[in-house]
Amino acid sequence: MLKRVVLSLVLLTTVCVADAHAGFNLAVSVGEGFGIRDKHVYRTPFNLEIIPAYKIWWLKLDLGLLTDLDKKVNFTLRPGFRFGPSFIYLRGAAHLRLTRGFDPGFLVGIGTSFLPLWIIRFFAEIDTFLTRDGDFKSVPIEFRLGVEFGF
Repeated sequence: MLKRVVLSLVLLTTVCVADAHAGFNLAVSVGEGFGIRDKHVYRTPFNLEIIPAYKIWWLKLDLGLLTDLDKKVNFTLRPGFRFGPSFIYLRGAAHLRLTRGFDPGFLVGIGTSFLPLWIIRFFAEIDTFLTRDGDFKSVPIEFRLGVEFGF
């Protein structure tokens, strides 16, 4: 029993210390999901997000740049943060659509990193965002997969 506790503490300490560095990161992810509005389910557009960020310990300040790949042109800024160790973190951001009319909103989500390979990590997220254009009544759920490079 004591052996398991010690091994668990060593593993947790290793993961936390590995995340305790500061520096720039660049992540690229793709996402798609679904939404519910007036009891109808709809598909959200397939999209690409590029996320430059600066990390300090467990806090990562980022600027998400998102574009829909299914529509002609749709560009969204997602300035925000991620907080927590890389194996589980919380995401919060403003969701500011700039094309087809300005539409402000906010985004919340949860994510995890896996398969850390030197300066590369893979990650997965589940996010939801509410916007003024949707009268804050539509609740889209977005699934994201991506790769992150740490410098």
